[in-house]
Amino acid sequence: MDKRYINTIKSAVDATVVLRTTYAIEPRLTKQRSAASYAVIVDAALSGDRTISNRPYYIDATRLLFVLTSGSELPRINTQGEIGVFAGETKLNAWDFWMRYPDYLADELIEQYDKTGDDDMLARAEQIFIDSEPDQRRLAMIRYRYGAYEKHDDALAILVSAELIGIGGRKDVDRVIETDFLIYQKAFDLCVQIVRDEPILTWYRDRANLVKTIADGRGGSALKKRQYERVDYAKTLLGGEIPSIDADVKQRLERRLKRPVGGTAA
Repeated sequence: MDKRYINTIKSAVDATVVLRTTYAIEPRLTKQRSAASYAVIVDAALSGDRTISNRPYYIDATRLLFVLTSGSELPRINTQGEIGVFAGETKLNAWDFWMRYPDYLADELIEQYDKTGDDDMLARAEQIFIDSEPDQRRLAMIRYRYGAYEKHDDALAILVSAELIGIGGRKDVDRVIETDFLIYQKAFDLCVQIVRDEPILTWYRDRANLVKTIADGRGGSALKKRQYERVDYAKTLLGGEIPSIDADVKQRLERRLKRPVGGTAA
């Protein structure tokens, strides 16, 4: 693993440590590995003072890489050699919210089941709870003026410096009107390579694709409006951490299943 992606994941931190830091992604996830294997990865990731402070950026960069590639659309005009465009920071935060809040995503899957009767939507929602994702995978976000929000500059800078993505969009004289993320071919290639070399990270690809299904081609404003329809989300104070709704969603799910999550009907 020492030389893998050295020319792809560029940063101020030693390339070997960056790679292993990326693969030490979310300790709660890597607990699925054996204790010995987990210890080796963490030891490698935490070797060096700079690594500890930089580690979250690589976690975020990996997650955003899958979000941006999955959610990109064909460019109307090719400006910098991109093959895909992900339109807008509001949309990025909306997608990232569903990546980081499995209970809210499960709530959307239940809504889709209610609208379509698609049993697969209910099965996917149930699997989220069977896997304890609302507890194990939730990464909190705050509510800001434009909905769920996190400043992604550091994570995006990693992807930009590695020439995986570019930044485009429209600017006024003194402000940015709209930001577009330009996705290059090597970003898609890297996603394929990561899944091949580290199958445990397939979750990121699959979850981003599920979010794509739920987003259903909607832009950032529409997604933000949809997320605000959840009262727990909308009532969060500006700057406050958006709370979990796992207990409520689980109850909704079990009413439709007519049995406990992971159980059998009486």
